Amino acid sequence: MMAMDQMMFIYVLTFFASVSIITVFWNTFAEVAKAKEERMDADRMAGMRTEDIGEPIDRFVRKGQLFRLRITAALIPGVVLLVILILTGIENAIVLVCAPIAISAIGSMIPLFYFRMLVKKRQERFEADILDFTLGIANALRSGMALPQALEKVGAQATGPMKEELTIVLREYRLGADLVMALERMNRRMPCEDIRLLVSAIRLSTETGGSLAAVLAEMAAMIRARRELFDKIKALTAEGRFEALVMSCAPIAAFLILYFQQPDLMRPLYTTGTGWVTITAVLALIAAGYFTIRKVVSIEV
Repeated sequence: MMAMDQMMFIYVLTFFASVSIITVFWNTFAEVAKAKEERMDADRMAGMRTEDIGEPIDRFVRKGQLFRLRITAALIPGVVLLVILILTGIENAIVLVCAPIAISAIGSMIPLFYFRMLVKKRQERFEADILDFTLGIANALRSGMALPQALEKVGAQATGPMKEELTIVLREYRLGADLVMALERMNRRMPCEDIRLLVSAIRLSTETGGSLAAVLAEMAAMIRARRELFDKIKALTAEGRFEALVMSCAPIAAFLILYFQQPDLMRPLYTTGTGWVTITAVLALIAAGYFTIRKVVSIEV
C-alpha cells in the first residue's frame, strides 16, 4: 500500500513538474516573440542601433531572459529527479548527487541550443540570398546606378533577413555613416565568408577605383560554384548524418523495448547505483559518438 502511495505521489509530482516546465517555457517564448515583434517595429519606425547587437543570438532573446530560462530549465528537472530518486529508495549518495546535476546541466543547455538553432536558420536564409544580392548589385551598377541606389533597389526586392540587414545598412548610411563601414557592421552581425569578400571588394573598389560591377559578376560566379559544391557535399554526407542519429537513438529504443517486455529484468538498471552509473556511461558514449560522426561528416566549403 505504501509503495502504491509513493508511486501515485511520484506520478502527481511528475505531472505538475511537466505542467510547470511547459508553462514557464510557453511564457518565456511568448515574451521572446513579443520582444522580437517590438524590435522589428522599432527597426521600421526609428532605426536600430546595431551596436546593441553584440551577438547574433541577441536578436532573438535578451541575455537576462536567456539566463532566467536556462536556470528554470536546469532547476525544475534536477529537483524533480532528486525527489523521485529519494522516493524510490535510492540511497547511493553518488547517484543522488550526480544524476540531478547531469539532468540539470542538460536542461540548462536546451534553451541555448534552441536559440542557436534559430540563429543558424536565419543565417542559412541570409546566405541563400547572397547570390541574388550580388547579382542584383552588379546589374544595378551596370545600368548606371550608384552603389547606394543599387543597395536600395536590391533591398526593396529582397525578403527575410537580407531585407532586414539591408534596411539597417541604408538607414545607417542616411544617418551619416560611411557605407563601407555600415556593410562591415552587417558582416559582423551576419558573419559569412561571401559577405566578407563582397565588402572587401567594395572597399577596395571605392579606394582604388575600377569596375565594381565586373568584380561582383566574378564573385557571383564563384558563389554559384561554391553553392553547387556545398549542395553536392551535403547530399553525399546525408547518409552519415542519418547514421549518427540512428546510432544515437538505437540504445534508447532498445532500453524502452526491453523495459516494456521485461520490466523486472530492467528494473535494477534504474533502481541501483551501479545501474545509474551504467546509464551515465552509456549516455556519455552516445553523445561522444554522435558528435564525432557529425564532426567527420561536416565539411567546410
